[in-house]
Amino acid sequence: MADKRLKDLENDAAEITGILSENVNKVIEREGKLADLDVRGQELVDMSKVFHKTARTVERKTRWSNIKFKIIIAAAVTLFILILILVLYFSLAGGSQEGSNPPPERSSNAVSENSGNTNPPGQ
Repeated sequence: MADKRLKDLENDAAEITGILSENVNKVIEREGKLADLDVRGQELVDMSKVFHKTARTVERKTRWSNIKFKIIIAAAVTLFILILILVLYFSLAGGSQEGSNPPPERSSNAVSENSGNTNPPGQ
């Protein structure tokens, strides 16, 4: 009976040793996989920094391009409005000047000749 019990204990010890050996191998494999994940994670961090920098540069270029476009559009609209105002001003001012010319001045001789005459000229 003691021999059988000893054999059972030895079998249990061998089984436990095998399980421990498998666990140690699994831990070593996991450690390798964790190291690979750590390297890949660091690569992702580096790539994200490069992406962020590139995205910021593209954003600035796009923003500056939009600002330039808006400035050009504003300048074109302003120029169009200015030309329209000038054309309207000169067309309206030119037409009103023709109709509102003051009568020609009389010479001083004509005034002195008519000063004694109470009748208007042509009568």
